[in-house]
Amino acid sequence: MEGAHFDLRARPRFKGETRLLLYIDGKHVSAPATNVKLLAYLHARLGLVIPFEALLPQLGIPNARERDRRILRQYVTWMRQFLVGHDTPYRFTVARNFGYAPCKITHDARLLRGVKRD
Repeated sequence: MEGAHFDLRARPRFKGETRLLLYIDGKHVSAPATNVKLLAYLHARLGLVIPFEALLPQLGIPNARERDRRILRQYVTWMRQFLVGHDTPYRFTVARNFGYAPCKITHDARLLRGVKRD
């Protein structure tokens, strides 16, 4: 089993604003708006390493000081726990001193051919 499916949907709000809603296995899941926004940004870039400088503005933080990275780390920790807790096949890896990479775990044998396992 590959885990629960999740998707993000935009819902129109008042005065031209939209809000992202998170769904897991077709059911709406409540989560803080900033966390959902960051999750959507990362999910749209699956398999890529995203530098801290590109992630922090998603939280409304314009620069990349060390204390700002700690705030980002708290959000990523929440997302990791949230995704694992809902049995989704998505995880985040760390590119040390650079950023995060959102990844999808696969159990598809065709994709794993030639991959060495420890």
